[in-house]
Amino acid sequence: MHPEFITHREEKLALAHLSQSFGEFEWTPKGGEKTKFKVSVRYSNHCYSRSLGDGEVQAEDDVVVEQSPLRLFCRQRYDHTPKLCEMINGLFVKPGTTVSLTYEPNWTIYQLYAKPAEGAQYRYCVFFRVRRTDVDGMVDESYPLDMFVESGYVRTNMVDVRKKVPFGTVAAMTMLGGKRTTETGGEARSLPICPRLMSNPKAHSTRQVIRLP
Repeated sequence: MHPEFITHREEKLALAHLSQSFGEFEWTPKGGEKTKFKVSVRYSNHCYSRSLGDGEVQAEDDVVVEQSPLRLFCRQRYDHTPKLCEMINGLFVKPGTTVSLTYEPNWTIYQLYAKPAEGAQYRYCVFFRVRRTDVDGMVDESYPLDMFVESGYVRTNMVDVRKKVPFGTVAAMTMLGGKRTTETGGEARSLPICPRLMSNPKAHSTRQVIRLP
């Protein structure tokens, strides 16, 4: 839960656009049937906060967002949050959008843009996780999923990735199988996405969390 607004250097900045929201889309996997998804989206405060750098001392006008571990408000990250929400919503509008599996336990999307002053390419990167809910089966003819947006920030270097897939495939993998871990962290067996499971999702109803090796 985020506060309604945050005050930074006497400026009141709204956080309402980072409140929990919902997105819906349809996806037809190869060899499967069209499936509807409804995704609950939550944003971490890492989307508008940062940690102290090595040797950095907290300034008097720094706004503390989280005490443990210490996170300070970051105006640069905050200014990108409207773009962040647009990118996440874009996944539901175009579920064929490519996302990448990273070497950390999350997926990533990024948008390239150039800073006019320097002319170099910068990447605004968004990192998120998708998991099943506790609800078994469909709700109002849609399969519910949870998305947690862990962070969004500018990078000048590439994100190391293992593979790239459409976002719709991530949703199908989360609902039906794919490489996952148990709730205690141990790796579970991998399950294929197949027409039989698509036509009978209850054939695989174990709650799962998308994670990276």
